[in-house]
Amino acid sequence: MAGFQSQLNDEMERRGLIDNEEEKKSPPKKEKKKKVKTPIGFSFSAMLYGVLLSALIIVALMGWAYFNFSNAQQKFSEFLASKTVIIEKTEPMNVVNVEPMKATPPQNVETQIPREPEVREQNEPVNTATNTNSMIQDVIPGLYESTDLGLKPKIRESDGATPFEAYKKLISLEPETPKLSFVVNNLGLSSIETEKIIDDLPATVSLAFSPYSPNLQALIKKARQDGHEVWLTLPLEPANYPLDDPGPLTLLRSASTQQNADRLARLLTAATSYVGFIPIKNHIFDKETAKTSPAIKEIFERGLAVIDSKTGGSNFMKDLAARKNYPYASNNFWLDFNLTQLSMNRQLRKAMELSKAKGSTIVMLEPYPASLNTLQKFLSSAVARNFQIVPASALVQYGE
Repeated sequence: MAGFQSQLNDEMERRGLIDNEEEKKSPPKKEKKKKVKTPIGFSFSAMLYGVLLSALIIVALMGWAYFNFSNAQQKFSEFLASKTVIIEKTEPMNVVNVEPMKATPPQNVETQIPREPEVREQNEPVNTATNTNSMIQDVIPGLYESTDLGLKPKIRESDGATPFEAYKKLISLEPETPKLSFVVNNLGLSSIETEKIIDDLPATVSLAFSPYSPNLQALIKKARQDGHEVWLTLPLEPANYPLDDPGPLTLLRSASTQQNADRLARLLTAATSYVGFIPIKNHIFDKETAKTSPAIKEIFERGLAVIDSKTGGSNFMKDLAARKNYPYASNNFWLDFNLTQLSMNRQLRKAMELSKAKGSTIVMLEPYPASLNTLQKFLSSAVARNFQIVPASALVQYGE
């Protein structure tokens, strides 16, 4: 076996498979094993270190925000202010075709009617032409009759004095100066707002109160103590009745004579110390209705005046008033039939032009804030000094 191995080595050497003797003698070398890197395993300590580092970063950010909040807030506000544009409102809000809010009148009207007030100075005669105390007297002797509903106005039998002449606001007219009269309608449904209007408006502005006012007599008393002349609103049948219902005291063309008489009795006794009635502006009473309506005649026959609120056309009770020499007047303009400022300014210009041309003009308005604001601005303007502002009674005429 050794001889065979020697022969094999010689043959391999001859063929160049073995280089030298050393290689023959040296045993084969063992191959080194390569180190294989294994993945790093989970380390709890590394995770804890990461959590603590994150917490420190969050605390540092919160601390910075706390100590720099006010400064940052100020800079942010300055940034917002630099981007803000202030728009100044120079014109009032324009509202087109706004109708007044209709308050629901009390259903139990009888409970709203004031009872007979105390009559002062029963034995003192009153000269209605010179009586300067009438603006503070609720009841002037002889001008009312006592009824189950309250005091009803009447012409005094002793001298023919009328409630209209006794309670109207006395004023000295300037012959050469054109006259303007303003009447605010439908007051009294809100006591707070009405009291403010009474206080804010000049005493030469006439006030017309709703008969449905829950505090009617007290508000009338305050108005008269402040020097205002007082009228009552007269609910007449409107064009779109019954969709538009002015309340249970409305005088209707289709109602019986007794029904209208009962309703008028409650209207007449609703308050004292008023000078007459102003019908609602959209009524449908006409000349023929006035001639045949006992209710309209009774208003005149009790010494009260009527101002028709409708504009355009003829006054519905003009013929009746002319035949009997009753006191009446007609409204010339509604200031706020359109509540845009442009429209109300135009109405004022028309009223001034008519007053200059014919000597006098009556202008009516509802108690809207925009309407009242427009009226107050006009009355305090230099233009208004060219006119004499008078109560509505000053423009009432008798007969033709």
